[in-house]
Amino acid sequence: MDNTFGHSGSFCENNMCIAGESQVFESKIDLLNIIEEVEIVTSETEFSNTETLEERNILTKQVDMNFDTGIKTQHPFNVRMENFKDNKKAINFYTDLENYDKFMFVYRTLGIAVNELNYIYYTKPKMSVVDQFLLTLMILKQNKTYYEVGLFFNVCVKQVANIFITWIKFMSLQWSEVSQWPSRELVDFFTPHDFRKKFRFTKGIVDGTEIQIQKPNVPTTQQCTFSTYKNKPTAKTIICASPGGL
Repeated sequence: MDNTFGHSGSFCENNMCIAGESQVFESKIDLLNIIEEVEIVTSETEFSNTETLEERNILTKQVDMNFDTGIKTQHPFNVRMENFKDNKKAINFYTDLENYDKFMFVYRTLGIAVNELNYIYYTKPKMSVVDQFLLTLMILKQNKTYYEVGLFFNVCVKQVANIFITWIKFMSLQWSEVSQWPSRELVDFFTPHDFRKKFRFTKGIVDGTEIQIQKPNVPTTQQCTFSTYKNKPTAKTIICASPGGL
């Protein structure tokens, strides 16, 4: 088929995965006919007939909701931490944390205040706070755009910005209260023996990096964020780690 839709698995034909695209068709009937012809296949999981029917029903409802407005519709990926709990590889890929237990440990360090956030756009998302935390880590780890993450979680771009910016400010405030640097004795204890012989007075190793950001609207902010090295607006960060990796 020439037209397929994005999906949490992949729509495939002849065992060849096809990138999901959507376009505005002349009639709703054309869209519904295409949906009926699509066969959902994944290389790792065989969907039951019931699951496949539910997937198609969701997509059909989306067509009904968006056809009159002419909005291009894609099937949501419906990413949720609940779906990743037993998938260590996926959690590590998207968040850089080893497994679900580590993810929840970091999440719990933020305390009960996660349930009382004041969002920058004054609208509380319908997503669970755990999924909001996952969304934030995905953007930080993968440097994904708001649009792409919006597709993953089936929310609009503005809602992604609402969640991400709110959580960045919140995490900065919460974790700034934690004593982040170990004592000299602890640094020395975990410093590799060979490194200690060559650099015995070194307590930290500093490095900097730049991450591209969207061009700000305010001219003064554009000047502050512009990087002559990258020739684009960036966020600058400085990272310090002990010789032992603490």
